Amino acid sequence: MNASVIVTVYNDTRWLEMILTALSIQSVGEFEVIVADDGSGKEMQALIDDAKKHFHFPIKHVWHEDLGWRKNIILNRAIEASESDYLIFLDGDCVPHHKFIEEHLRWREARRILAGRRVQLTTKLSEEISPEKIAKGWLRRQTWRLLWAGIRGEERFAENVVRISSPLLRRFIKDKDRGLLGCNFSLWRKDIMEVNGFDERYLHCAVGEDTDLELRMRNANIRVLTKKHQLTVYHKKHKQQDFYSPENEAIYKENQDLKRSYTPYGIKQE
Repeated sequence: MNASVIVTVYNDTRWLEMILTALSIQSVGEFEVIVADDGSGKEMQALIDDAKKHFHFPIKHVWHEDLGWRKNIILNRAIEASESDYLIFLDGDCVPHHKFIEEHLRWREARRILAGRRVQLTTKLSEEISPEKIAKGWLRRQTWRLLWAGIRGEERFAENVVRISSPLLRRFIKDKDRGLLGCNFSLWRKDIMEVNGFDERYLHCAVGEDTDLELRMRNANIRVLTKKHQLTVYHKKHKQQDFYSPENEAIYKENQDLKRSYTPYGIKQE
């Protein structure tokens, strides 16, 4: 199996259906999908049960009770359930391009986190999108609409919709370390196990998911490489939330001050 695609979800069945549809038209096969479910209701279970019958790739549903934001915990359970040596992480509000997995696999490297970026959809596009349209390649035909929205200042990250795959043109693109986004990254399973996965003490949607993992992996001399204009995901338009949490900040500072790479509060609890 080439990869385990770990998709984090919470109750949004419409977007998971679109993600699974996008994964069904990927340019490469031989991967599994693990739905890391942070406490969704029965509708999510029904959708996944139905999806298992209709999609060609295996789907696992890793779930725990809804006790508030516990994304890091369910991500660790999903890592434990994975059967591939290579893990690709995708948020439940991001639809992947049809070459998403292919490009993550193409650029993978030991002791390196491969970080993608996101294309911010407009409100109208977020409403217009559907599984049927995704199956027909509709998203790839919205490039000019998204670029125009960026030019008009309506959306951020519009330039990410421009895809550059030509080896000749990519010679002129400097792949810089631009940091890790939790919605779109990949790495070897053994590398994330080296730092014991995600720190499960983070119980608020703020600093602590991607930033803490990035901090600890850098401390373990595992570097980050950002690939612009590839590894594309289309991000749902939704309201910005206040992500500040003093509890999360305190945990992050502790790990930072201790120069911690391995967390004792991760997959293996000590």
